[in-house]
Amino acid sequence: AGIAHEINNPLGGMRNAIESLERGDLDPERRERYLDLVDGGLSRIQGIVGKLLRFTPRAGVSEEVFQYADAARDAVALVEHRAGSEGVALVVDLDSVGAAHVRGDRSEIGQAVLNLLQNALDALEEGCQGEAPSVSVELTREDDEHRLHVWDNGPGVDEERLGRLTDLFHTTKEGGRGTGLGLPLALHVASAHGGRLLLSSPPGEGFHAELCLPATEETT
Repeated sequence: AGIAHEINNPLGGMRNAIESLERGDLDPERRERYLDLVDGGLSRIQGIVGKLLRFTPRAGVSEEVFQYADAARDAVALVEHRAGSEGVALVVDLDSVGAAHVRGDRSEIGQAVLNLLQNALDALEEGCQGEAPSVSVELTREDDEHRLHVWDNGPGVDEERLGRLTDLFHTTKEGGRGTGLGLPLALHVASAHGGRLLLSSPPGEGFHAELCLPATEETT
């Protein structure tokens, strides 16, 4: 039902645009606007399908060993401009634990971290708890896991909704702004790499996500 809803929304607008274009009596400006609407709808559907394909079973995960911090830095670099333009302070500490090697697909793990960062920035658009909005990113070591923490001081999530955040297509964002795939994808990546995704939202303390991956030894 969620998949059908997400794809049906842009399809409705595209169908109306096509019917108008078929009449052939549109002025150039309106015709261009309808063509842009169709193109945007197709791009949205393509994006949804592309994300869904990441959930398909794979033969196995890459065995590359790399620094967890490097994958996290790639993701942080992609949100720095948005954070700056929205007045959000990014507090990043990825070096305090020293070497933090993990095994798997660096691009997939980077995408999972990016999803957590984007989720945090989206939450801060709804307000913040404190004088200024901020997102903190930290890497820690606990037992045999490396944990990537993403905190935001946004409004947080109530306990009832917290358990549904990793359900496919569950989103609290306005229509057209979120697909409800970011956190489920992060969970999927964590599970595929033998790890975990932990979510918490203590009252008055914003939202906290931990992407936990098994620690591994560096290979030569």
